[in-house]
Amino acid sequence: MHGNPAGVAGKGGAGGGVASGGNGGAGASMALGAAGSTDAGNGVSRICSLSGRFSAINADGSCPVVSELATYSPNNNVLFFLGIYSDSYNGPLPKCSSQSPYDGGFRYRFRVEQVKLGSHVVDSAGQQTKVFDSVIYGANLDANPVCGASVSLNSVAEQVSLAPGTLLFVAQRTVVRSDSDQVGAYVIYDQNGAVLYAYLANVRLDQFAGDLGDLLAGLGVTTSSDIICRVPDADMSLVSATLSTGSDTCQVDSHSERCCTLWSRTYEVQMIAALGPTSSRPYSIITFTLRAPGFIVKAQ
Repeated sequence: MHGNPAGVAGKGGAGGGVASGGNGGAGASMALGAAGSTDAGNGVSRICSLSGRFSAINADGSCPVVSELATYSPNNNVLFFLGIYSDSYNGPLPKCSSQSPYDGGFRYRFRVEQVKLGSHVVDSAGQQTKVFDSVIYGANLDANPVCGASVSLNSVAEQVSLAPGTLLFVAQRTVVRSDSDQVGAYVIYDQNGAVLYAYLANVRLDQFAGDLGDLLAGLGVTTSSDIICRVPDADMSLVSATLSTGSDTCQVDSHSERCCTLWSRTYEVQMIAALGPTSSRPYSIITFTLRAPGFIVKAQ
């Protein structure tokens, strides 16, 4: 079954977006993410010019209402994972068997065969939106025999920049505790294990190490107890999140973007949502992406 149960971290633009498919979540069986070489590309980063601060606060100190809040989210520039699976693979290799993202998920070595870039139009309530598709076809090198799989992503503004023959690791995991508590992670690493792109949804701060810590080795995640603002028509408050790897730290407000140093290299960080505790949820949750500059570029 394809779906994205971990794609929404709360009302007001915390995930999902144009991503309407997927395999549910993400996983890996060994620690990756701390290794690094050079940044993936030398182009000018749109995100590196941003402050990572949320300033759309009303005069009375409240946040925008739910219907307006998503317009301040990085969602308009997020490259959403649809999933890592074999259904759409159409290359020369036999298709891989489906792998479950549950019960620890999966991770494997992946050699890029072809990157297919395209677009389609989504019609929602009479409003048409052009969506750009990035489908990476390749070989699961850890399968015996080697078989074909694909990594599917889409965005309203961006696409991947990746050459055939590139060696990667891909990982996917979903952790399900209840219908309202589902954590998802999708990660693409370079051949040395450095993160190229990670999308983590509905991350529970009190469970991060056990749920996803091995996928992003050495990454610490915390949120501030100080509230940026409260949403007037929902039980929801925005907070700041801090990501850290050793002495490298990066604070980003909810619904904001900036560049940071993590694992001693530059990353574009999109804090799609960082939400404080509510009356029915005694813990904070965040949805965010990490992007190596140059791996994701403006759609052409």
